[in-house]
Amino acid sequence: MWFLLLAFNMGLLASLHCIGMCGPLSVLAHTNMNKPTGTFGQVSITVLYQFGRTIAYMALGLILGLVGKAFGFVGLQKVVTIIMGIGLIMVGLFSLNIDRLMSKSLLIEKSSKLIINMLTRYYERSGSASVLVVGFLNGLIPCGIVYFALASATAAMSLQESVAYMLFFGLGTTPLMVLFTLFGNGIKSKFNLSYQKILPWFAFFTGLVMIWRSFAIEIPMDLSLILSMKNPVMCHW
Repeated sequence: MWFLLLAFNMGLLASLHCIGMCGPLSVLAHTNMNKPTGTFGQVSITVLYQFGRTIAYMALGLILGLVGKAFGFVGLQKVVTIIMGIGLIMVGLFSLNIDRLMSKSLLIEKSSKLIINMLTRYYERSGSASVLVVGFLNGLIPCGIVYFALASATAAMSLQESVAYMLFFGLGTTPLMVLFTLFGNGIKSKFNLSYQKILPWFAFFTGLVMIWRSFAIEIPMDLSLILSMKNPVMCHW
């Protein structure tokens, strides 16, 4: 349970960055795609957008969980997790700009252009389904903090826990994003925190969590295994 609480708190902190990077997209979807009347209509459209974004995080968590499971089958999950953890700690210690490094990747560049082109098309549409899709596509836009959360998800003990981790991460980003969408720059000015100041701490802390999780050993709930090892069955011929 503490692992999911960690994901939610990470999402809360990440939302300080989200309102600067993704907040305008949320406002655009809220004002241009639909013109809801009344408080309930405005809140429901905003929540629907954030829900789409959270579904994208869960889908990414599922993919990373499957990758982690594949490494587990060949006995490499622990080694890969430690290597990734050390790499993230180095990123935090030396304050490396992950977004800038990612932008140099041709794959990420092409993926970003594809997602943005799809977003442009869906922003011209209306309806709840379009809002949900736009939120989903927004969640797929390359982002350093989201990738750090995904790195943590690979250290999950199961595929379900990996997906749940990203679910709680998405839920953590939602409250501040909803407030920003509804109340705009007044919220942003109160939570004005430089993304580059947050990023090294994210990297360092995520690396520590990954290394710690790699050495976590699940203790059996009963003593049957221990007793069987102390008193092995003796076969006599």
